Amino acid sequence: MPKEAIAMTDSRRAGRPAAEAGREYWRVDRVARYLDISRKRVYQLVQEGHLRKIRIGARQMRIDRQSLEDYIARKAADAAAEAP
Repeated sequence: MPKEAIAMTDSRRAGRPAAEAGREYWRVDRVARYLDISRKRVYQLVQEGHLRKIRIGARQMRIDRQSLEDYIARKAADAAAEAP
C-alpha cells in the first residue's frame, strides 16, 4: 500500500481529516456541519466553483480546507462591506 494511502487510512481511524502534502481535505458531511448547511448546498458550492474538491474514486470527494477558509473569508469581507 502506498504511503499516501496509509496516511489517509491512519488519519481516518484517528478521526482527523485526510491530509496530503500539508493540505487538509474534509468530507462533505464535515463541511456541511462546519458551515451549518445541507450536504446539497456543499455540492452546489463545489459546482459553482466556491470550494475546491478532489475525487477519491468514482463516488467520493473531499473538500480542500484552504478553499473552505478562503470562502469564509470572502463571505466575511462581503458582509463587512455591506454593513453600515
